[in-house]
Amino acid sequence: MDFYEVLTVSRQFVAMKPIMITGLLLGAMMLAGCTSPGPEFSGAVEQRVTVAGTQFYVYQKADRVQVLRMGYANKAARKDLPERMMEAAEIATKCQVRPGTIKGDTGAMRADLRCG
Repeated sequence: MDFYEVLTVSRQFVAMKPIMITGLLLGAMMLAGCTSPGPEFSGAVEQRVTVAGTQFYVYQKADRVQVLRMGYANKAARKDLPERMMEAAEIATKCQVRPGTIKGDTGAMRADLRCG
């Protein structure tokens, strides 16, 4: 490799550096957003609940609840996550999750509550 080839490779790396930094920043912002409630739950009360070793963030606003799972869950662990998410919602809100109102997946769930 001669001097001009080294210079060309160096310029290409320097040109890619802003792209790599931008990618890292976007990735960090996406991960930070994982624990934020949806717009519907802006200003909601946040509680952290652990059920069967899985940590959840539970957001309640009036008679609605959003549950976010924290951490990785492999395929075997995901099979009973909906039940654990419902349990986390009921523990945190001291209300019952209304059957038939649950929407979401094993990472994020929303539902209506029956309180009182």
